[in-house]
This record gives sequence, C-alpha cells and structure tokens, in this order.
Amino acid sequence: MKTVQLLFLFMPGLAWSQIEINFDSLAFPSTNNWQGDTTNFEITNKMLSLNAPHEKGSSMIYFTSDYINNAQWMFRVKFDFNPSSNNYASVYVAGSDITDTTEIFGYFVKIGSSDDDIKLYYSDKDTQQLLIDGQDDVLDHSKNLVDVKITRDSTGYWELFVKTDLDEEYILQGGVQNQFNDRSSYFAIECNYTSTRSDKFSFDNIAIDGEGFKDYTVPEIDSSYFLSPDSLVIIFSKPVRVPLVLPGISLDEAGNIVSVYSLPTQMNAVGLQFSEPLKNGFEYTLVISGVEDFADNRMEDSTMVVRYFQPGDLHFKDIVINELLIDPSPPEDLPEHEFIELLNVSKTPVQMKGWMLSDQKSISVLGAQILLPDSMVVLTSSSNVSAFSQYRNVIGLTPWPSLNNSSDSISLMASDSSVIDYLAYSKSDFPENQNDGGRTIELIDPYLPCNLPTNWQWSSSPAGGTPGNLNTQFNILKNQTQIEVIQITLLSDSILALMFSEKFLFQEYNKAIFTLDEIPLSLKYPDANFTDKILLESSVSFQSKSYELRISDLMDCRGNTLTQSTFILKFDLDPPKIDSVRSEYHDEITLYFNEIVNTGKLKTEDFILENIGQPTQLKSDDFSRTITLQFDSLMLSEFTSTLYITN
Repeated sequence: MKTVQLLFLFMPGLAWSQIEINFDSLAFPSTNNWQGDTTNFEITNKMLSLNAPHEKGSSMIYFTSDYINNAQWMFRVKFDFNPSSNNYASVYVAGSDITDTTEIFGYFVKIGSSDDDIKLYYSDKDTQQLLIDGQDDVLDHSKNLVDVKITRDSTGYWELFVKTDLDEEYILQGGVQNQFNDRSSYFAIECNYTSTRSDKFSFDNIAIDGEGFKDYTVPEIDSSYFLSPDSLVIIFSKPVRVPLVLPGISLDEAGNIVSVYSLPTQMNAVGLQFSEPLKNGFEYTLVISGVEDFADNRMEDSTMVVRYFQPGDLHFKDIVINELLIDPSPPEDLPEHEFIELLNVSKTPVQMKGWMLSDQKSISVLGAQILLPDSMVVLTSSSNVSAFSQYRNVIGLTPWPSLNNSSDSISLMASDSSVIDYLAYSKSDFPENQNDGGRTIELIDPYLPCNLPTNWQWSSSPAGGTPGNLNTQFNILKNQTQIEVIQITLLSDSILALMFSEKFLFQEYNKAIFTLDEIPLSLKYPDANFTDKILLESSVSFQSKSYELRISDLMDCRGNTLTQSTFILKFDLDPPKIDSVRSEYHDEITLYFNEIVNTGKLKTEDFILENIGQPTQLKSDDFSRTITLQFDSLMLSEFTSTLYITN
C-alpha cells in the first residue's frame, strides 16, 4: 500500500520547522487531517486531484498552519485546461479566518485569470487587495504545470516566484512590503470551476517552513464600558489571564472589587463586579497591576479613570444660566472678559456634548462635558480661558456670543435644539449705583422654574462676581401667597380684561384654561411677557345675561394657585333708556335712566333741547342713574319740546 508522507522537521536550537506533503497514497484526507470539501478531492496519479460534480461551483480544503515569519511556501499546480476568470485556483498560504467551509480570508495566490497569470492577494471580510501582479500569459496553454514559491521575512516583505515546465529556475514575479496581518491559522486550496472543468485541477509537492507567530506584545487597555452601576467591563488589546487580574485591581471610593470574571463572547474582555454601585456621573481611578496575556507578556502597572454615566430626562431649566458678566470694564478683581456660568439644578448628571449657547447673532457648540448635580461650569471665549485659570471648570467657546451691555437675549439649547434655559436682560432693570461695569448679574433663586425679572440682581462680591462659586445673592424664594382675581372688566361684546394680584409669565397664562359657560376663551398676547393683566377673547358675542367664568390650571412658577376659580358675571349689553324727565327749576331738567350710566365722558354738546339749545352745565356723579341739564334760558311752567342726545 502507498502512504502519504507528512514530514515535520524540528531542529534543536532553531526557531523554525517544516511541513512536506507528497500525495502518493489513497489515505486522503484523514492522514493529513484535511478539512472542508474533502469528498470532492481524491488522489490520482500521485497528485491531489479535484473530482467534483460536473456543475459550476467551488470546492475548498484546508489544514491548520501558523507559519508566517521567515516563511516559505511551495506547491505544484496542474491544470488540464487554459485557466480563465471562471476557472482558476486560489492557494491560501496564510489564511487567518474561516467563516464556514466556503469562505476564507488572508494571503493567497491566485493561479489563473483572464490574464493567464499568477498573483498574490490579501483579503479580509470587506476588501480584496492585489499585492503582486505576476507576468501575463504564463498560463496561456491548453495544459499547464507550474511550481509556485512564496516567501515572507519577519518584517513582512513578500516575494512571489513561478517556475513553469519550460523554466529551469524560479522566476521572481515581484515583491511587496505588507503587514495587514502577522498571523496565520490555515493553509487552504480553493478551486473555482465550470461544469466541464470540475475534474481538471491537481496539486502536489506542498512544502512549508519557517516560524509561527511569536507574540512579544504586552496587553494594553483599549476601552471599557459599564454593564450596570456595579459592573465594569475592561477591553484589552488581547486576551489576558483572568485569575491573575484579581489581586492587582483596586478602585478608589467604591469599596472592594467582589469578583473578576471573563466574558465568553469577548475573549479580550474582563468583567469587574464592585461591592457598591458607582455614583452616576462621578469619576473613579482604577489601579491595575499584574495583568498578563497567555504568552506571559506582562502589562505595565497602570491607572485608568472610569465614570458610570446614565443620562436622565431633560427638562426646561434643569441647567440654568446662573451668573454672567455682561460689562467687564472697568474691572474690579475679575478678569476683564465676559463669561456665563451654568449650574445643574437637577438631580442627575447631564452630558452637554453638542449643546448650543446663542445670542441674537451667533451660536457656539459645547464639547463633551458632564455636569454633575449642583455643579457649575464657566463659559468664556476660547481666547480668554487662560485668564480664568484660578477658577474651576472653565470651558472656552468659539465663536463667543458677545454680550451686549445694554440688553440682550441668551438661549441654552440641548443637542436636539430643545431650549433648556433662556434669559432676556436689560441693564436698566437693575440699580443704577451698581451699573458701572466690572460686576456680574446673579440669579437669586436658581431653583425657581421660571424666568422672573425680579429673580436677578447685581453681585455684592468685593471681586465683582463669584464664577464657579455660590452667588452672593443666593436665596431660596418662598412665596405661599395664593393668587386672586382682583378685577374683571367687560371691554366689548367679546373681550374681557382680567387683573390678578401678582404678575405671571405669559407662558404660565398660556397653560391655563379659561371658559365662559363652557365657551373657550382665547388668550390675547399681552403687551409685556411678565404682567398681571390679560385679555380674553370669545369666538361668539356676549349677551345680556349672567355667565360663569371658570379658570383652571393657572399656577405661578412657585406653585401658587387661585383662591377662587369660578366667577359669576352679569353682562348688560343693552343701551340705557330714559324712564322719565322732570323739571324742578325753570332753567333745569333732570333725566332718570333705567340703569346706572357712565356720565363721566358726557359733554354739554351731546344734548340739544329744541327751541332752547345746548345746556350750559351737566350735573351728575361719574356713575349715576340721573343727569341734570342746566340752561341759560328759562322754560315756561308748561311747554312741550324735544331733547336730542347725540352720545
């Protein structure tokens, strides 16, 4: 019986070995531990030959091989045809990955193409790159027998040699420096064929020598992520020995590490379980020592900063504009540059990456910045950051939205453009004796969930301001006074005017619901954004009858509500009528109306008594049911005349 010769040479003192395979036995594939489409291959005439079904397809076989450094690969290929773009072979000399039995990646030699040549390629899951383009037409024959040799040194320099049955020596096809991959796992043969060529491929004289991959690189920390507040995963550049990690890891301010564990789906990952959850948004220093990989390469002792961060829901005024220097000249003890201080008044940390600060002319975008609860950040122009070096947590912005001295408006927006805080200021709103420059404007109560003009004041700090520190005017404003409607006035047959006991922001009025006998009343935009007077308009005209006015959901920014939310209104829209006319004196007549009338706007010119003329004087209170008209001419005891009223 013929046998397959599988020769491994191990030379003492040398870091290389050799594989030689000559196909002179029928014991394929078990003798050489070939895998893949082995049923499509057989040994014929002492060569490994393809004998696949007579249909278009591809067949691949492979065995494990880690030779890559100072390596040489040699093999013989026989084609009983002229190769083409549909009939060719690929020999993977350093295959790095096999996804299944039909696809492999790595360095390979392609024998045959439309150019009838031999080429060296590198492929991965996404791309295929030509490294060496061999001489054209070397395979332009009806039958071909060719020997191929590939070499790679320890620096990653490749060379491709070819010897046909017409050549006496190997001919160099080209060389290239390439280190896309420095490891090998497989040697593979892949045949691509049409139905008439499925038994025309043969291979022989496979010889491989050189060195396998030698790992001298120490592991490094690539990244980390949290599975939960008390569980951290560290990603290393390569797999490490998990049991040796435990004694060499500690974490400040977070208690002891309970356990270290591996992740089955990530061979280069190590999980750490802490005894206490980490605080959201806070930084911790992780000390790591004694970490080794499986090649005994030891990582240098190191530290890394980790931060568990879980974003919360964002709301208006979670971050507030807390202090700003709009007029830095002449300076007191502050830098002579504008700044804006932000304060996180929420209960969760906020990532401000992509947030925007704008005025009426420009917009600046913030970089990555986690602002913890009750923490501040000072924003200024990038060119002025060094001037604020004595203050904590200062960030430079370009461009800087220059703050107008007289008045301006500033918006703070999240990365989704939602408004988080807004400030419209006017320097004239503040006391004149502190209006000379070099002094900041401070928020009194930063926890007030609305922008009240009365919530701002000049800083009383001797330095002119307190960037990064508690405001001098800080005070939690408490106002438990309930709100009252102090006046309701009918202005027309469809408009009511309401006056309240305190001023509201328009947005607070806009949240409320006003109805008159269940008829919705629309809010007309007031003359000022902060006012105690509003106008309500009905879509239908009022009638002369009683109505019920209901006000719901009206609340000021401190949470105060109305003491009374329902009001009974009686509208009189009919014009007044004269019930009777009397004359007690010869120069006067008195008019009696059916209701109280507003006589304050009446003039003598509004009345004419036929044959007498206009009265010279009107006698009445501003609101009364009677009006007395006095004339210069005397009237007879009995006479008949007509009184004309024009207003």
